[in-house]
Amino acid sequence: MTSFDFALRSISRDLKAGELTVLLVAIVLAVTSMTAVGFFTDRVARAVEAQAAATLAADLVVRSPAPITADFLAEGETQGLETASAVDFATVAIGGEDGRSLAIVVAVEGGYPLRGDLLITDELFGKTYTATTIPEPGTAWVEPSLMARLDVDIGDTIKLGSAELRLAKVLEFRPDQSMGFMSLAPVALVHLDDVPAMDVIKPGSRVTYRQMFAGQPGTIEAFRTGVKPRLTEEEQLRSVESAGEQIVAAIDRAKRFLTLASLVTVILAAVATAMAARRYAFRHLDTIALLKSLGATQSFIQRSMILQLVLIVAGTAMVGTTLGFYAQELLGVIAARYTPFELPVASMRASYLGLLTATTIAVGFALPHLLQLRTTPPLRVLRHDAAPAPLSATLVYGIAIGALVAMIWSIVQELKLLAAIVAGLLLTAGIAVAAGWALVRFFTRFRGGGGIAWRYGLANVSRRGGESVAQIVAFGIGLMVLLLLTVVRNDILDEWRQSLPEDAPNYFMLNIEPEDWGGIAELFEAEMGQAPDFLPFIRGRVSKLKGIPIDEYEFPRREGRQFVGRESNMTWAAKMPESNRLVAGEWWGEDYSGELQVSLAVGMARNLGLEVGDTISMNVGGEEITAPITSLRFINWDSLSPNFYLMFS
Repeated sequence: MTSFDFALRSISRDLKAGELTVLLVAIVLAVTSMTAVGFFTDRVARAVEAQAAATLAADLVVRSPAPITADFLAEGETQGLETASAVDFATVAIGGEDGRSLAIVVAVEGGYPLRGDLLITDELFGKTYTATTIPEPGTAWVEPSLMARLDVDIGDTIKLGSAELRLAKVLEFRPDQSMGFMSLAPVALVHLDDVPAMDVIKPGSRVTYRQMFAGQPGTIEAFRTGVKPRLTEEEQLRSVESAGEQIVAAIDRAKRFLTLASLVTVILAAVATAMAARRYAFRHLDTIALLKSLGATQSFIQRSMILQLVLIVAGTAMVGTTLGFYAQELLGVIAARYTPFELPVASMRASYLGLLTATTIAVGFALPHLLQLRTTPPLRVLRHDAAPAPLSATLVYGIAIGALVAMIWSIVQELKLLAAIVAGLLLTAGIAVAAGWALVRFFTRFRGGGGIAWRYGLANVSRRGGESVAQIVAFGIGLMVLLLLTVVRNDILDEWRQSLPEDAPNYFMLNIEPEDWGGIAELFEAEMGQAPDFLPFIRGRVSKLKGIPIDEYEFPRREGRQFVGRESNMTWAAKMPESNRLVAGEWWGEDYSGELQVSLAVGMARNLGLEVGDTISMNVGGEEITAPITSLRFINWDSLSPNFYLMFS
């Protein structure tokens, strides 16, 4: 008989006898918990990615202030990606009798948008519907505010540069509309073929060229990997992660929290598995001794034990993953009541957690006890006091801790967090061991008192002190993690609530002249009981760092060079915003009236290689201003407040 045949027969017999019930249930429960969380969080993450992709109108976008080579588009099409191009720029729109207004022209080609929907109407205040095409050449779709400024209606003609375009539709929404500088004026959506006729793009014009790509995640990632090293200094790559990085970060925190919560089940299941495997091994000592007396070798016994363990891992992983899949379906039904978007169908990307969990528990907590069987002496057939060589405590606990640490690392993938979790578990386990031995010794004093049931129970606790302590440790760690998760859950919810204050603004007013601030403040004070905050901003371009022209400056990071390669928004204020925190230097104070100073975001200072005391020069409207950096600020970008990398006194 081969070791495989023996393993199959042994595991079949043990299943019928119920020898493996506790062990299998423990592993299946752990696998179900981990995979249910994995499947569900994967669905939520993919739903968020889809929402973020809609804000780009694509899965991947290459942006540049200069024309982009067509090689990227050709390469994307070769790899099976959907592609589209767009050009954005500001110009004056002329319409009606004397209507003039600054407008943002968004010129696109067929296929736009690759993600999300264009919403249009056939008339002002008409019924909104989804567009299936883009404007025909010679026509334009414009936002209602531009029509109001120009005093025009559908069918009228407006002039953009040297081109005259007929208004065909009212543009209600486009997926890639932003809150940046380019949103300060209403949008006119036109066909890309109409741009040359406008004759407005000249040397020095502020233009943004975009190439958009969409496709399967694997293809997009491969395309991004190939394109990224070939980008010029002016070209930027924007993806789903950068479009919705705040939301993605929140989902990542929630995913870690839920997965760590399921580790409670894994830890308890691991202890149960270790105890069940120990009991299973003890009951099979006589069988192994008989096999050895009939000529079975240690290698035969070892192979059969390992094969049984492989079968257990495969079976529990399959059953637990299936149960986890259906469990997350139930979670999806519950979540549908609270989410504004539909979750995508579950994928099998998280199924690896089932095999990982089953392998970790089986190898770390069952394998050492099963391997001990191979050292069972044949003499046990005649003498039941003959036992296998005792396991090394270092080996048993080392394998168990190593397997558990490896699993935690695969989840958190952060050394500092891993160290904190392991240290907390070890400290709790140490305290629980000491408390467990103290309890066992305490109850030993009363083993002769009470009724028969009490004497028998206390005698078992005393006789099996090691197992009793192990159970106390397991429940102690489980209770500790449950209590900790309760505290952490409240902290996470509080952090999310604080990141979006209850009085967060719903609207932002732009282009308000300083002389109008007083009247607007009085209006809001009278109507709403609260005046809005006013904050000025201008745009400028970095010209020198530490007195060195940027063309000669050595940037420590690519992000720094990208920052100085474009115009930046700047502001000046006496008081530091509440969403900012000072990390270096000193703020100039509300009564400061001395020479010009500048405060820089700490992350951008790192990208530019700057620190307090260095100087930065800006070109604003053709005039160069230079100021020393007197403070560095940490900015909470989740606050939904106007924030600036550069703030002047």
